[in-house]
Amino acid sequence: MTRNTVHRVEVATPIYDPEIAQRLEEMFITMLSDNQKAREEDEEGNYHLIYRQEDTPLNSQKFFYESAYNNALQ
Repeated sequence: MTRNTVHRVEVATPIYDPEIAQRLEEMFITMLSDNQKAREEDEEGNYHLIYRQEDTPLNSQKFFYESAYNNALQ
């Protein structure tokens, strides 16, 4: 599967509302903490899983899906 790099459109906008900015920051922290499929590239260009058994598993996509589902029920 190839990435869509030809027809991609990316947009940036300032966030003025402090509550929304805080919520977005928390979302980014969650995404950066995802360790289920996370990989690191070594000096030879090879990728390796970085999940360690002592880490608490976090799949950010599943986390956000479950959060949205639970919020919709309320």
